[in-house]
Amino acid sequence: MQKLNQKGFTIIELLIVIVVIGILAAIGFVAYGNVTKSARDSDRQADASALAKKAEEFYAGNGIYPTLAELTAQDGIDAKTTTSPSGNALGNGGTTIGSCTTAPVTKAADAYCYTVLADGTQMSVGYWNEKDGATAVYITGVNN
Repeated sequence: MQKLNQKGFTIIELLIVIVVIGILAAIGFVAYGNVTKSARDSDRQADASALAKKAEEFYAGNGIYPTLAELTAQDGIDAKTTTSPSGNALGNGGTTIGSCTTAPVTKAADAYCYTVLADGTQMSVGYWNEKDGATAVYITGVNN
């Protein structure tokens, strides 16, 4: 009997290659998700820091922290700075620290939260930290 020379891959070899490609793709998708979360968190932190810096500059010149309207009217504060990476606008301006009725801990509630005491001596800028377990982070300023 004559032996045939067969060329090509067996079905087992093809299945192993497909499984390996699937595993690598899954790892890539997870890594991409974490990188994008980190990028959005960095954007939130930069925006919140810019808002807090402008509030501190206002305080240095006026002796009190600005209201939400006064803060958003400052030079350098634009729609990009007051809009979160999820597309939600700055909101929840209050008269007491902690007056944000819902802490920004979900994508739906992803908005910057600026609060200032009625006497203008304390302020807080809050934002959602997506990567670290979806927690609220606050930058505070206290001047007495």
